Amino acid sequence: MDHHSVASLLETHLGERFAPDLREAIVRQGTLQHIQTGDILLDVGMPIAAMPIVLTGALKVMREDGSEGELLLYYLSPGDTCATSLTCCLQRKISQIRATAEEDSLILMLPGHYLNEWIGRGVAPDEKTGTGRPN
Repeated sequence: MDHHSVASLLETHLGERFAPDLREAIVRQGTLQHIQTGDILLDVGMPIAAMPIVLTGALKVMREDGSEGELLLYYLSPGDTCATSLTCCLQRKISQIRATAEEDSLILMLPGHYLNEWIGRGVAPDEKTGTGRPN
């Protein structure tokens, strides 16, 4: 998939929330990952070096509970990102979550070392809620 197609998908799902120069930087620096249903994108104990933005498909985000089971935290759909992975990236922590593809998905992985630079740079507020996206 070329940069134009990725930029188009990003704009479709995030609208005009990011300033044009920030959108371009995200497309240029991000890495595309195609994952199939059931594949694990992020896993417990893994260092998280990048934050995912779902372009197509869906992810299920879970954490392990104390009795060796899993606790569903949330689902991610196109345009969504994982708040937990953002926190881990910024704080350079090990993952406490597992993100699994609920269906074949295209994910744009944003390198953690760019996130501090990008935070607060060119995010337009949502007209309805007054908050920025991604969430």
